[in-house]
Amino acid sequence: MIQNGYHVKYRLKLRDRSIRPKYAYSPADQSYYTLHIDPTVGIEDEAVPDNFFQIAVYPNPFNSATTLQIDHFESGEVTVNIYSLTGEKAMEPVLIHKESGTLTLPIEFKSQPSGIYLADVNFVSSSGKMHRKHQKLVYLK
Repeated sequence: MIQNGYHVKYRLKLRDRSIRPKYAYSPADQSYYTLHIDPTVGIEDEAVPDNFFQIAVYPNPFNSATTLQIDHFESGEVTVNIYSLTGEKAMEPVLIHKESGTLTLPIEFKSQPSGIYLADVNFVSSSGKMHRKHQKLVYLK
């Protein structure tokens, strides 16, 4: 990746395919030219978004325990429900009041059978905005 302020050495080689040149490259020609590249041309500087809400599960698939990571932009209430594919609750809901940032929630499956589960994560910010995301969990014994 070339960044602003870097200098690159390159050799310019031209070939006209309509005629047959006597030589395409002369070994005696060791001339290099400096190419200045400004990669920020036409790109506006973008600020960090003022709102985001992401969830991730790792490891996934898992055996008995996994971690749910929730990134949110402001303080609020986080509710996590985990359901089986048949719609039954796999574990009790978790309700946490959290400041902005990253929340790491360990999840342990003990008596549940192997299969696919769905984590339903609801976030209600202190300003009243509601966000909802789902994440598939694969439990293998």
